[in-house]
Amino acid sequence: EDRSRLARNFTGFLGSFHASIAEVFERWPAKSGQGWPGRREARVALDTSDVSRDLLHVNDPVNTGVPSELDVEVEWFDLLSSLPAQVAWTDVVRRNTDRPVVLLLVDLYKGSGIPPEAIAKEKGLRWQLSVDTIGVEVSQQGSLCDVEELEFPGLPVNPRLFPIIDNLSDRSYSREDIAQIVGLDSAEVVTQYLQAKQDFNKKQDELQHAQQQEDYRVNAQWYESLSHFVNSPASAEITLTLLDGTDQPAGCIGPLLFHELLAGRGPLADGPSEHALLPAHAENGLLSSWFRPGRQAMADAKRFETVRLKLGMRALFLTPGAGPAMGREERPNYCV
Repeated sequence: EDRSRLARNFTGFLGSFHASIAEVFERWPAKSGQGWPGRREARVALDTSDVSRDLLHVNDPVNTGVPSELDVEVEWFDLLSSLPAQVAWTDVVRRNTDRPVVLLLVDLYKGSGIPPEAIAKEKGLRWQLSVDTIGVEVSQQGSLCDVEELEFPGLPVNPRLFPIIDNLSDRSYSREDIAQIVGLDSAEVVTQYLQAKQDFNKKQDELQHAQQQEDYRVNAQWYESLSHFVNSPASAEITLTLLDGTDQPAGCIGPLLFHELLAGRGPLADGPSEHALLPAHAENGLLSSWFRPGRQAMADAKRFETVRLKLGMRALFLTPGAGPAMGREERPNYCV
């Protein structure tokens, strides 16, 4: 499809095809002149039955019955959690090719110090993974966790009697009379209930007061992995940007140098750890106001200064493979 501002056609869907991985490596021939059996190619016919033909030009090939065909090339990579002994990671990070070298996995765990209003606002809070300033994947919205809830203490009183005891106490009945009316063993049980209720109401008022304060914060959880194929590990920089409910940046973590992760150095070398949110990079105000005049330039960064996120990063190395094979030792793989 033409990427210009004035598209030639008024429909974006021009056809599709489906092929399973098994079909690709069983039926598609290996690319000619290549010694790598994991690279296959084929010319496939697109299914154009669902194309909106009324929106196409009368002489469009789809309307004139010309088959829509596409040349497709597929490459198979095996994923390794560690490199073979004869391969140094420094040799890998120096590569700069058009093929992916490493699969980056960013594991999102729990966040703390989050403004409560941001959790329920429109789309909620999401993390955008960027590699070399280009956003490549966005997480699901975080869910509230570790919510502080008060529990009424256990007493030898049926909860159904609570409103009756409250009503009789408000009418100045003695505790002995209340115990006799509701069928309790002694007035001491009534005293225990009334004292427990008083303490519970006090704690509830204190919690509600705390929740109304400007500095009140909550926790959220994601438990999700974001992934991206990295072509140039030596220069790749990883950034996580926290997006609020209106897709505005509320802050960021990074940039983190990817080659430090591969070398076992840097803040994530010892596994998942907590990271503080830094102020987000401001957009160009003129361009932002021109193309998105109805949107605010940035979320209130001060509200998000207390946010911390526990995250981890992993790297799986890609090595050319022959494709899926029955009986071979099972390991993760990708078809690109």
